Amino acid sequence: MFLGTTLALVLHLTNGAHSITGPIYVNGAEPGDTMEIRITKIVMKDSGFNFNLPGKQFPAVGLLASEFPEGHVEYFKLNSATTTTEFKPGIVLPLKPFPGTIAVGPDPNEPKEKTGPPIHDAKGRTSTLHPWKNGSNMDVNELQVGSILYLPVFQKGGLIWTGDSHCLQGNGEVNLTALECSYQAIEIQPIVRKDLHTEWPRAETSTHWVFMGFDEDLNEAMKIAVRETVNFLAEQKMVPMSREEAYSLTSIIGDCRVSQVVDIRKGVHCMIPKSIFTKKQ
Repeated sequence: MFLGTTLALVLHLTNGAHSITGPIYVNGAEPGDTMEIRITKIVMKDSGFNFNLPGKQFPAVGLLASEFPEGHVEYFKLNSATTTTEFKPGIVLPLKPFPGTIAVGPDPNEPKEKTGPPIHDAKGRTSTLHPWKNGSNMDVNELQVGSILYLPVFQKGGLIWTGDSHCLQGNGEVNLTALECSYQAIEIQPIVRKDLHTEWPRAETSTHWVFMGFDEDLNEAMKIAVRETVNFLAEQKMVPMSREEAYSLTSIIGDCRVSQVVDIRKGVHCMIPKSIFTKKQ
């Protein structure tokens, strides 16, 4: 799937992995701003699936591709009333829907891909596969209803787009796919932040701050996520601290998780619990 940079609300789809809605033009958004995206509502449809591709044909797709030479698909009936699905008799899964892909317009200085499909095609359209500073295929399962995503703006109007609907995903997304599903509706509230400047995606839930990093090298992705966490802690005003103290606190309480390892650029997100800040402002 490739995303054009026109202002149409619904894209024409080409052959690819993701169905995408957008881009949405947000008045007042300019490069250098931060787009605050509040996820306010998700309404699931009633079916979903998970699959791995046959490793004998796709030896690099999925963490254990060589150990699963045949392709396999699991189908699920989703219960919106209980927000659960049965994996098989005796195993019931709690559903936690979130958009696997959500982004603003692409970064014009995004580095060329190190591996995998090209970031830009011959028409200049942008791949939805590679997560980067503008978001895209992040697969961060904390981006559920009630969460807030912060993305640096690179294009006039922001140009928000989303898709790759998930109803449940473990960190890592190890076989290539989550519990893939579709939504009747997803509602977001975009807010242009002139007062906040971010370099990489970050998020906020009711309980945690979440800082992300992406790179083809998982160690580099981890460094970016940790550096973003340290920067936030050293710059926040709730309880002022030095950068050395912020590094120490990140090591003690930061929970750094592998978001996904299957999207060419791997992802890490580090979580800091809000509850440790007890000083009243």
